[in-house]
Amino acid sequence: MHFFDNDELYKLMFEKNLDAIMLMSPDGVIYKTNPSACEMFQTTEGDLCKIGINGIADTGDHRLHQFLRRLETEGRARSELNMVKRNGIKFPAELTACIFKDKQGKPVTVTTIRDITELKKALENLWGLQRETEYHASYDYLTGIYNRRAFMEKLMQEMNRSQRDRMPMSLILLDVDKFKQINDTKGHLAGDTVLKKVAQSLSENLRSYDILGRYGGDEFILCLPNTAGSESRLIAERLRNAVEQTKIIYDKERINVTASLGVVTHYHTAPETLEDLISKVDGNLYEAKRCNNGVHVEPRAI
Repeated sequence: MHFFDNDELYKLMFEKNLDAIMLMSPDGVIYKTNPSACEMFQTTEGDLCKIGINGIADTGDHRLHQFLRRLETEGRARSELNMVKRNGIKFPAELTACIFKDKQGKPVTVTTIRDITELKKALENLWGLQRETEYHASYDYLTGIYNRRAFMEKLMQEMNRSQRDRMPMSLILLDVDKFKQINDTKGHLAGDTVLKKVAQSLSENLRSYDILGRYGGDEFILCLPNTAGSESRLIAERLRNAVEQTKIIYDKERINVTASLGVVTHYHTAPETLEDLISKVDGNLYEAKRCNNGVHVEPRAI
């Protein structure tokens, strides 16, 4: 059943459409607009006809010229462009345009403009949430460095690189000395302050390509690519000294902190797994903890 003839139907579609619809010449002269266009650009149909497409589009948007060129060559075009309201405020919009011929054979462009401001905000919020989710999946919430899972992924990549490039790689496992005593006597917030400061100190004393992560609790783990022998020990000693010299103030009181470090080197000739490497560095840390504030390196890495 037909409720409207074609003319009535097209008139309703034109006048009641929530998107802006404009009839214009291919070069941008506006002949007629629907009420939504006037509402979108906060002006009258007469003013829109006077200013034309260049008066409502951001002429500095490089996509505008591409859009008009495609429309001219293909007879239709779709693009996201920045448009401008009467008060000068820019907003993102999706434009769809097609060229038709009227009864006299004169080309007429029908352009539909949809304000996508809210859509863009929703997408930005979604992308922000996605970035936040990805961040929390890889970084420790307290210290801001890699968490254990992300660090182990990086470590595996570096072990594979070590094998492929036939280069050594060193690993350091660091434990804050007497950390439980700090928590027990000064509280967990004091302990959190210590961990954040230690992480900051380690970060500031590493090379740009070294990798730092929180292994768990008061333990930090570091990967030193292309590093072996006496160099790995020197780096470990520098980190130990940096932690000892770190100024940590909590509740107007200075907390003196030291750390013990175990060091191990992986050589491409060694048939060891990541688990083997972790076990070795953990054993070296255990030896370092016997005296505290020291570095223990396996003999072959010296």
